[in-house]
Amino acid sequence: MEDRSLLSMAAIAVVGLVVLAALLAAGYMLVSVIFGPSSYDTAQQPTFIPAAPTSTPYATVPTGQFIPGGSQPGGYPAVPTPVQPVVKRAEFVDGGTDKDTYKGGDTAIAYIIIKNTGTVPIDEAKLHVSVARFLTVAYMSFKSSDTPLTGLGVQPGETKKVEYSIAIPDNYNGISTAGKYKITVDVYVWDTKIGAFEKEIEIKQ
Repeated sequence: MEDRSLLSMAAIAVVGLVVLAALLAAGYMLVSVIFGPSSYDTAQQPTFIPAAPTSTPYATVPTGQFIPGGSQPGGYPAVPTPVQPVVKRAEFVDGGTDKDTYKGGDTAIAYIIIKNTGTVPIDEAKLHVSVARFLTVAYMSFKSSDTPLTGLGVQPGETKKVEYSIAIPDNYNGISTAGKYKITVDVYVWDTKIGAFEKEIEIKQ
């Protein structure tokens, strides 16, 4: 009888301990939920890292009038190189000879001065030379010829003196060349007469 009572008391004591343990565990969990750290593991939370700032792409915007289809990016055209118009023009400045008196067999040095008032170089000119001889009271036509001048190289805006030589013979068709002469020179550039000059000379024996 006493043994059965002891067993009953022991069983009650074990049940009480189990219930107490269960109550303590439940209380701990409740306290942990209310006051303790969240059950969400902070170590697993993603860390927000702001993205590194990226540089804003900038482009150089060309200036000038916009023309669709231009050769530059964005349709802007390349600056064209001005093209000068072709102007062939010259001015006659002066002309003459190196001396007024010569001897038969001498070489006279004649010259012209021309100015290039166009936009392209002057490389050639043509002289129409007329020679008249003084006979008694007047000059009579004696001879005429065309003399080409090449390799002049007169640049635009340049004024240049061009010299050419004339051989003076001792006689012409068996007749002495001694006497007085008037030389008339017409100057042509690009087949256009730009001027003329006259010069009186004397040839002595």
